[in-house]
Amino acid sequence: MRPPDRTRTGPREGLRLHEEPRGFGAAMSEFDAIRLQLSVAAALQAIASVRAERETPATHAARRRLGEVHGATRLRKHLERERRAG
Repeated sequence: MRPPDRTRTGPREGLRLHEEPRGFGAAMSEFDAIRLQLSVAAALQAIASVRAERETPATHAARRRLGEVHGATRLRKHLERERRAG
């Protein structure tokens, strides 16, 4: 078995296999701080987009209808189990 290639990046983007991950309280480089800010901003933007899409009338109505169907299906299955159990 050959030793791992130390030039490839690991599972976390930008982390080299020969580097140890930093723990809480470790100093963060300016580059890492900017990457973190951009990552958080992108995540918040994605969340805002999904929330806005969910609140559109068509999506809201479809989600409500799916909830009704799901509830009716669960009730039907529950009643069938009760009927079989006697």
